[in-house]
Amino acid sequence: VLLSHIPLARPPERSCGPLRLSARPLPDALGYGYVTQVSPAVSAQLLAATRPLAVFSGDDHDPCEVQHQLPNSSLLVPELTVGTFSYLQGVQ
Repeated sequence: VLLSHIPLARPPERSCGPLRLSARPLPDALGYGYVTQVSPAVSAQLLAATRPLAVFSGDDHDPCEVQHQLPNSSLLVPELTVGTFSYLQGVQ
């Protein structure tokens, strides 16, 4: 199991599934002191090195479920972005 505060990289058009509360996709943004997704290169390195059965992340505060393909493999790994428990984060 891979635990990451920041979600792994995914294409902007990838759906987060029916549990997502926001209509917007997970943004790919970089700013002073923050990033909203792990870079594609680092995401691939993490998946190749750990070969997890599942990935859990949480920084987006909105539920999201995506599948990542393990590098050099046909295996798919689910990533679940866990929603916030706080109403102060902008998600009901």
